[in-house]
Amino acid sequence: MFLADLVDLVLPAACAGCEQPARGPLCVPCRAAFHAAVPQRTRPDPEPPGMPPVYALAAYAGSMRAALLQYKEKGRRELAQDLGEALARVVVRALRTPAEGQAGQAPPGWAAPASNAAGRWSAGVGRAGRAGQAGRVGQVGRVGQVGRAGRVGQVVLVPVPATAAAVRERHGDHMVRLARAAARMLPDAGVVMPLRALPKRGDSAELSAGERAAAARGAFALRPRGVAELRARVAGGAAVVVVDDIVTTGATLAAAAAWVARVGGAVPRAAVLAATQRQRGM
Repeated sequence: MFLADLVDLVLPAACAGCEQPARGPLCVPCRAAFHAAVPQRTRPDPEPPGMPPVYALAAYAGSMRAALLQYKEKGRRELAQDLGEALARVVVRALRTPAEGQAGQAPPGWAAPASNAAGRWSAGVGRAGRAGQAGRVGQVGRVGQVGRAGRVGQVVLVPVPATAAAVRERHGDHMVRLARAAARMLPDAGVVMPLRALPKRGDSAELSAGERAAAARGAFALRPRGVAELRARVAGGAAVVVVDDIVTTGATLAAAAAWVARVGGAVPRAAVLAATQRQRGM
């Protein structure tokens, strides 16, 4: 028996999704639901100008919300593997979905169904499928299968960067970590960082949609080395996907996509783990 097993026996870890005792970052039912969730097309309302098509694994609620908060704010870095695998599946779905206007898209503003696996993810998962089959937890949606099922060619993942203050507080950039975990699960993917986040200038919660979009456009600056690498990868035929953990108004994703497109990396898609909807005009 390994030391970690002894520690688990004496002090079992809590599941990041439901806070029940678990051997690992997620309990069996939460892990099953996590890996069975189906990425969907999502649109903020109102949708900011220049917003690329965005795909999300789940709604920002229930166990998804809890797991992301544990990862970002409570320092549970062990969740990076599960979250990175999930993000890789969203990337594959985004790149393999027909272009705008063709069949195969989920309806705008998709929402999770009322029933899903074991009831653990509540509204936190869209179309959870057969996640209740605990015997398949090791295989359901494992991104080791993404390379076989999702031959999407060369992919460049561009994480939305955190501010320097957030990086210090969280002991690293949480999205860079997730993007790298996702890239490891894809057959021909890399992570490029052409953007850096400028210090925040205040709370945007009270801003209108237009004001928030304007603020987001001024939230980034370019990293010359990252720009050069992005251009080289795109010239070699790589597709570009901007990745983030959550999309709310879409202002940040739209701004990041605009910056990336401006330096020569047209953004066909964006992939996030969770989506939340705000009221029109907020």
